[in-house]
Amino acid sequence: MNPMMMKKIQKMQRDMVKAQQEIEQSVFTGTAAGGMVTVEATGTKQINKININPSVVDPEDVEMLEDIILLALNDALRQVDEKTESTMGQFTKGMNIPGLF
Repeated sequence: MNPMMMKKIQKMQRDMVKAQQEIEQSVFTGTAAGGMVTVEATGTKQINKININPSVVDPEDVEMLEDIILLALNDALRQVDEKTESTMGQFTKGMNIPGLF
């Protein structure tokens, strides 16, 4: 492999590591029920915080609250996946490397 190509590959590797680190340090906020429930997750999909507006807490309907929390969690995790795909995908455009991302 020629030296110029090696330099390009090494730069791409450094850029990929940097981009991945930025995603991992980012915070994503998922919401449900018009913002009545919010969930904060990191780029590593660790849930850091859940906020529940007291008005959605109904002791007679715990299942609804559970569903709303799940919606907010899934929204936050979907955002992590979308950001990862859009950021890391720029490195693999035009490349057919099965299983890379």
